[in-house]
Amino acid sequence: MTTQSMRGLKRHGPMHWRGDRTGVDRGPDETLESAAFKEFNEAFEGLMARESQLTEEQMQVFTDFSLDLTYPPNPHRNLDDSLNADQAVGETMFLTGFARPGQGIELCAACHTLDPANGIFGTGGLMSFNNQPGEKDFKIPHFRDQYQKVGMFTPSLVNPSISGPQVRGFGYNHNGATSSSAILAEFFLEPTLFRQVREYFIAFPTESPPILGQQLSVSETNVSSTQARMDLLMSQAKVTTPFPYCDLVVQAPEAGGQQAWLYDRSSQRFIPDNSNQPELDEAAMRARITAADTAYLMTCMPWGSGQRLALDRDGDGLLNGDEQRQGSDPDDALSTTFKPRSGIWWNPARSGHGIDVQRVGNLLGITWFTYLENGRGVWYRAVAPLQSDWSAPLEIYHWDAEQERATGTEVGSLNLVFESATSVIMNWQIGEQSGSESFIPLLFGQGLPAPDFTGIWHTPESPGFGMSVTSQGSRRFLVATVYNGQGEPVWMIGSGPNDLEAALELSRWSGACPSCDFIQVTAEPAGQASFRFDGLRTGRVDLSVTSADGNLWERQDALFRPISTPPDR
Repeated sequence: MTTQSMRGLKRHGPMHWRGDRTGVDRGPDETLESAAFKEFNEAFEGLMARESQLTEEQMQVFTDFSLDLTYPPNPHRNLDDSLNADQAVGETMFLTGFARPGQGIELCAACHTLDPANGIFGTGGLMSFNNQPGEKDFKIPHFRDQYQKVGMFTPSLVNPSISGPQVRGFGYNHNGATSSSAILAEFFLEPTLFRQVREYFIAFPTESPPILGQQLSVSETNVSSTQARMDLLMSQAKVTTPFPYCDLVVQAPEAGGQQAWLYDRSSQRFIPDNSNQPELDEAAMRARITAADTAYLMTCMPWGSGQRLALDRDGDGLLNGDEQRQGSDPDDALSTTFKPRSGIWWNPARSGHGIDVQRVGNLLGITWFTYLENGRGVWYRAVAPLQSDWSAPLEIYHWDAEQERATGTEVGSLNLVFESATSVIMNWQIGEQSGSESFIPLLFGQGLPAPDFTGIWHTPESPGFGMSVTSQGSRRFLVATVYNGQGEPVWMIGSGPNDLEAALELSRWSGACPSCDFIQVTAEPAGQASFRFDGLRTGRVDLSVTSADGNLWERQDALFRPISTPPDR
C-alpha cells in the first residue's frame, strides 16, 4: 500500500487511505486534521521502534510543522495560471460532469471538491464505496500529484496492469497499481475528450500558484528582452482572487549591502527597506530598473513571506536597510541598536587626519587626530552615550611625568550626526572656532580580520597613554597617543601585518588645522612599536618613539589591554 503525501493535509479531512485517523477526539478549538495527525503518535513506538511516544508539546510542534507543508506549483500550468485549450475543455468536463453508458451525469467535483479560496484542492475529505477489489469505503483522493504518478498503465479498473517494457513507478489508488487513466476509461469517453480530461488532471491546481519562485534578473544588457517577463511578474503580484498569488520582491546591490522593495497590493506601490528612501509606483520602479547600470533581481515569493525577505528579515520591527545603515544586524532580532563601524575614519578630501570610532559598552568614544595651526599633530577625546545624533564635551589631555598619568581638560564640544553606520558628519567647536566635516571608515585591508584587534588599547600603569588599533583582513593600522616634552598630546601612525607578534615602524605627521586651508601632510620616522599578543584582550608592547621636540617616549614590555567593546563584524 502506498502512503498519501504529508503535503497538503490541512483542510483535507481524515488521514490514511482508509480515513481511519479521524480526529474524533479533537478539542473544541482544534481542527479535525490537527487531531487526526496527532493520532499517529503511536507509530513512533509501533513502527519506528522509539522507546516512547513524543510528548504532547513535541507532537504539537510536529503537527503544526506538518500541516504547513504544501504542494509546489504544478509545472504543467502556464505561469499566469491560465489553461491551454485542451486543459480548459477538461476543466469544464470536471466541473459539469459526464455520464457512463446507461447512467446519469456524474460530477467529478461533487466528490473531488475544488475550492481554492478555502484551501481545498481535489477532495472534500469524504469516503467512497467504490465497489472495487480491495477498495471498500476508502477516502476520496485529491489530484494535485497526478503529474508525478507516472508509469502505471491499465486499460480499466478490473483488468491487470499492462506488462512489458514501460516506465514504472507508483500509480494511483491505495496500492499504486492503477493509473487515473484507468479510472477515466470506465466512463468510455471518446479519445479526444478522454485526453482533454486527462490533460486537466495532469495540470490540476495546487495551493501554490505557478508563478511562485519565478525570478527575473534585469541588467543593462538584457533590458529589452525581459519586458514581457517583467510584465508577467508585475501582473501576478496584483492577483488577489481566489487568494494573493505572490509577494513581489525587488532587490539590488548597493554600497555596504543591498536594497530591497516589496510590492504592496493595497497601495500599488513598492515599499523600500530603507526609511530614507521614497515609495515607488510601478512606473517609477520600472524606470529605475531599466535605467540602472546594475542588476536588479525580481522574485515572486509565497504570499506573506515578502515582508521577511524584503523589509524585515529578523522580525524585530526595524527595516533591513535601516539596520544596515545604523550598524545593527538585520538577521539578528536581538541586534537593534545603533552600531557605527569601529575603527579609524577619514575624509578622503582632507587626507592625513581622522577620528577613531569605538564603542565602550553603551558609550561611544571618539579620538580625533588633527593638527594645530603650527602643523603639529594633536589629539582630542570625547565620550558620551551611544546614539545616532551624538554630542559630547571635547577634552585635550596633558601628561604629568611625576604622576605618570594624564588628565583631561574640556576645550570645546563634538557633535556627530551619523547618516549611516559608515557615514558621519562631525561638527566641532574649540574655543571661538568651529567647523563641520564628513568622515567615512578608512578601508585598507580585504576581508574580515582574524584575529581582530580593533579597539582603544591602553597600558593600565600609565593612564592616558595608549593606541587606536584597526584590523582589516591581514593588515593592522594604529595611531599611538603619546606626549611630547611639554606633556602635550601628539600622535604617531604605523601599519603592518595583523599578526600575534609584529614590529611596526611609526611616523609622526604634520598637516593643516581643522579651520586652516588644506595642505598635503608630511611625515618623518618616529620610532617603532613591537607587539606580542596573548589573545584578543591582552598583550605586551615595546614602544620607542620620538616627538618633534626630541622627547623620547619609551615603554618596555608594558601590559596592553583594550578598554573598548569588541567590534561587531
